[in-house]
Amino acid sequence: MNANSQPPSPLTLWLRSQLLADPRKSAVMAVLLLVAGGLAVKFLSQGGPMPAAAGAALLAGPVNPADEGADLALRDDPEGSRYLANIDRTVRRDLFAVEYGLYPVVEPQPADDPDADRRRLLEQARLSLEAQAAHQQAMILAVQAQAQTLRLQSTIVGERPSAIINEQILALDDTIQGFRVVRITRGHCVVEKDGVEVTLAME
Repeated sequence: MNANSQPPSPLTLWLRSQLLADPRKSAVMAVLLLVAGGLAVKFLSQGGPMPAAAGAALLAGPVNPADEGADLALRDDPEGSRYLANIDRTVRRDLFAVEYGLYPVVEPQPADDPDADRRRLLEQARLSLEAQAAHQQAMILAVQAQAQTLRLQSTIVGERPSAIINEQILALDDTIQGFRVVRITRGHCVVEKDGVEVTLAME
């Protein structure tokens, strides 16, 4: 070994140990070095970085020859130059103002009430029960008013009870003016019509 040669640095030793320990890592490093070398050669062959003007031209896209020729002709023409010089470049509206007319206002929709259907059904049921109760009460009053024309004159109790109503002798299940005799007791007779019972008392 040459006495003047310096020992390798710790970084070199560590890198060498890592590459020898993992062949896959060594292959990846070799590929990356090849790619970096290729990019460096391509960069140097193009003569350095691209000028800013050329880059801007590339970003702007291809130039239409017809448009470029029209622009040059307009600038070379004295009248065209005066036209370009006298163009009013004043911005006559606020660029940051919001034109609310372009954005129609959408009225917020009321949130769905999960209990709305249940409350509606309960309200309908309540109204239906009230209507039935009113109808039943009206029927009771009508039957009671009709029963006012019946006069219980006498009752006979025993094996075959009977009652005299409006001078007619009636037994159980007999009818008079649409009323059916359902029960006869001493001094009282119960008649029924349309499911409504009315108790008649002797005068």
